Amino acid sequence: MSIVSIKETTAGVDETVVSGTPKVIEGMYGTLTIDSTGAYSYQMTANATALGKVEAFTYTVQDNDGHSKQATIYIRLDSNLVTLDWTGKTGLEEANKLVTQLTADNKASAGTVTTLFDQVLNGSGDSSNSIQVTGSNGVLPTSPPETGSTAIPDDSGRFTLGAGQTAYISFTSILPSNVTQDFGFLGGGNQTSAYNVVIELERDGGTLAFDTQLATWTSTTSGTKYYYKVTNTGNSSANYDLNIGYGDGSIAYNWTNTTGKTFGINNIQLDIKDTTYTASSVSGDLISNDILYSSVFKIGVAAGSTTPSNYLDANSTPIVGAYGTLTVNLDGTYSYQANGKIADLGKDDVFTYKIETLDGTVNTQTLTIKVDADNVLIGTPDAGTTGNDIAVSQSANEVFTLGDGADLLIYNVLNGSSPTGGNGTDQWLDFNMSEGDKIDVSSLLSGATTDNINNYLSVSISGNQVTLLVDRDGSSGGISTPTALLTLTNEDHATNPITSLVDLLNNNSIIY
Repeated sequence: MSIVSIKETTAGVDETVVSGTPKVIEGMYGTLTIDSTGAYSYQMTANATALGKVEAFTYTVQDNDGHSKQATIYIRLDSNLVTLDWTGKTGLEEANKLVTQLTADNKASAGTVTTLFDQVLNGSGDSSNSIQVTGSNGVLPTSPPETGSTAIPDDSGRFTLGAGQTAYISFTSILPSNVTQDFGFLGGGNQTSAYNVVIELERDGGTLAFDTQLATWTSTTSGTKYYYKVTNTGNSSANYDLNIGYGDGSIAYNWTNTTGKTFGINNIQLDIKDTTYTASSVSGDLISNDILYSSVFKIGVAAGSTTPSNYLDANSTPIVGAYGTLTVNLDGTYSYQANGKIADLGKDDVFTYKIETLDGTVNTQTLTIKVDADNVLIGTPDAGTTGNDIAVSQSANEVFTLGDGADLLIYNVLNGSSPTGGNGTDQWLDFNMSEGDKIDVSSLLSGATTDNINNYLSVSISGNQVTLLVDRDGSSGGISTPTALLTLTNEDHATNPITSLVDLLNNNSIIY
């Protein structure tokens, strides 16, 4: 028996097969080459969208007596690059294709956050965080001399701020009381009076320039507390001096009994707002959680929620996002490097990717990378330790338990139109000023200074419950109004109660 004719089954016309001459016949998806003995080969010529279909050819065989019959060759278009299920399929029935399913990917970036809080500042020969001088009898002029006075010697503590850095300084005055003052030739004898001591903050002008006086405080009562915020607005590092400069008296009077008396400040709290986020690269695979019809595909990626307009054509293609850069390879693997900004912590960098598989279908999905750091609590507000923890508020109403240590709670702008910056109304159950706990709301406030901070922040107090309210623009009738942001449970209430916003500011407990 030999094959004498063949045709493409669905719409073809019989073509004669001559013995000894292979016959080439075009099918719907490829080319069949067959000879009269029945030997054949098939070459698919259609694109990959034809995979899963069936090509059929009907042939006629005839014996030497002229008897003939027909049969059909079914050729299943398959490939190891795709996933097809032929179970139960016969004849021209097409395979079941695996349906591509993309799953949203979520990833957290990595890195570490460090702070420059709790800096040591002291005067010459003084204990840490103290600038003290011992009085010596002498004349005090009516106006403060540049170099101090003979009765109260000069002393200062110096600190350095890098360009753009901000320092928060708080301290308590020290001066004796009930001092005997000799009115000398004016008569009146010795009378009891009180000392004044003047504290200055200056920016050092360097060798050839004058110092710039930034703030002056005159204290008449020992134990008075002060706070101040200073920012280095220059382009290079600068030195700052906290001085004990002089006392206030009259040129005609002598201060007596000053020898051995202590003047100055102590309990100095110097916190430099230079919280640094050192971001490290994280890697992943966009398709690791996806189900793809084919192992060969095209991929496109775009920042944000917009569907990519193009497909990648090279490995290591960088895609600049809102808070970092995503570098994507053609196989879907990627790395992400956050920009390393504290204000970005807790925010989501969203990318949209699309996959086109061999069957021509296109699916889209998102990759969301939360800007995170290894030593920062984001989304786990109750995971505090005995160390100095750093936490970042999120949009939900969170309850923070940060444990012992000098803990820091950061608020960033998640939604610029929200009175809380998109943050929830939170609680901090174990806030403790004495341990150095701090709240950083600097990203929420615009234009806050020492002089106007009361326009931005206020508190409502009930027992050991202190609610911090924030007005982000600090203006009456502005776009923002005082809104509850955080309620503190002061666990040190019995010995260190919070009675006003000033208590928090005097302790540098609020970074603004």
